[in-house]
Amino acid sequence: MTRNTFSTMVLLLLTLTPAASAAGQQPGETVRVSGDMVAQFVRADSMGLHLSTGFVPYGDIESLELKVGSRSWWHVGLLVGLGAGAGVGRVVATRVGKGDLGSDTAGAMLGLASVIGGGIVGVVIGASTRTPKFTSIPLPAPTVGLVGNRDGHGSLTLGVSWRF
Repeated sequence: MTRNTFSTMVLLLLTLTPAASAAGQQPGETVRVSGDMVAQFVRADSMGLHLSTGFVPYGDIESLELKVGSRSWWHVGLLVGLGAGAGVGRVVATRVGKGDLGSDTAGAMLGLASVIGGGIVGVVIGASTRTPKFTSIPLPAPTVGLVGNRDGHGSLTLGVSWRF
């Protein structure tokens, strides 16, 4: 196989292979546009995206993400609960402990129980707090054009658009 034949085959393969883009999304999937607008995907065309909240042109989209699940915050709840329990435990141990061995031991046990109880409550609250997880979706690139970034600097974008 000659080099030109191989190059032609690679170019043909790249041309026929569909890119993972906004057009590959299924209607009804949840997407996040430009980091703040969350909506249901309806369809995409050559001008932009049709979402459950309305039409968004590609020029107005800074980023596009697909919802892929959710995550819980049990570990953050555990830390907050342990901290709150330690604070309450410190107050309880100081109030109950009067300097003799029996009351100091009781104060320490009540303080430890507060830390453990606070940790358990924190885990339960954190596990019930769920937030969506998103993954980035590549957007169709313009053929040739100038693109302005958030920092005010422009950049030249070159790309290829294949239409059938």
